Amino acid sequence: MAVPHLTTTPHDEHHVVPDDVVDDLVPVAGVVPQAGPPAYFLLIAGAVAVLLVCAPLLILATVIVIAGAVTAVVALIVAAVVAPMLLVRRLRAHRLAEPTPALAVPRDVAAPAPVGAAHLRRSPG
Repeated sequence: MAVPHLTTTPHDEHHVVPDDVVDDLVPVAGVVPQAGPPAYFLLIAGAVAVLLVCAPLLILATVIVIAGAVTAVVALIVAAVVAPMLLVRRLRAHRLAEPTPALAVPRDVAAPAPVGAAHLRRSPG
């Protein structure tokens, strides 16, 4: 049994003209070059584009929501830890800045001399 000799056809025999391509696409897509594609073709293409973009946007939105929630929780924890420390620091600073009324000495009254220090005073003159 003999094997037939396979030959390839040269490319020049089947030359594609752009008008032939358009003529072949009209029945497939229903596109008329002067009128444009039908509306359902545009709707299908738009729906495919939306579905292709929807998943990455959903992932991005999820990441943003999770990041915001984590930031809010960390901010609440920091506020709960720092607020009492700031309050204590302010109260201590306020307490050290003003003398207590029990230990306060009026400034217009001279302090009495200590006992036994009367002879240390100089006499005027």
